[in-house]
Amino acid sequence: MPKRRARRGVPRQGEPSDDLILAALERAELHDGRPDDPAVLYAAVVDHLGLKMGSSTGHWFRPRFRALEDVGLVTSAKRNGLIVHALTGAARQRLQSARAADRLGELPESPQHRRWREARAEAAERIGGYRKQVRLLLDEAAALLTNDAADSEAWFALAKSLGRACEHMGAATHCLNEWAEPRDDAPDVDDGPRRGRRDPRPKTW
Repeated sequence: MPKRRARRGVPRQGEPSDDLILAALERAELHDGRPDDPAVLYAAVVDHLGLKMGSSTGHWFRPRFRALEDVGLVTSAKRNGLIVHALTGAARQRLQSARAADRLGELPESPQHRRWREARAEAAERIGGYRKQVRLLLDEAAALLTNDAADSEAWFALAKSLGRACEHMGAATHCLNEWAEPRDDAPDVDDGPRRGRRDPRPKTW
């Protein structure tokens, strides 16, 4: 049975080219894949193209993606019950040629850069309120220090509130000053001793 050919030429208005779809899968492998297995979910490719998951995207994009599989540019496999996708050697050679000929085009902002940008914006919006809250709690602590009648319950309640406020300040500070802007040529992994500080939104615990 002959293989179906991927739709080539000029894509419909608003659709990425075949080469750009392959480039999105390549970047998804780098940013989201495992070191021992770079294959990624279909949703990751959609995200790297700056598209939204849903029926409107799937209606045109899934056939395009399957066509790339059919011509041997994308391979699929099952991992932990889920279908994952990766580039083939032919796809990597095609991308290399496209870049050499300067005909690849540019991918949208990567998901990891978007997360960094949005976290910085959120932190900038909230850090003033966090500072105010810490100052108010420190004033409360100063008042407790001069109140010999204060019981242990007041101190433990303050400790909980002040600890939460300081964690909010710490997360916002980390996002604004310490989280380096991600580059596209490497995955941006939240690890090391400062892991878990990349969410400046207030916690509800």
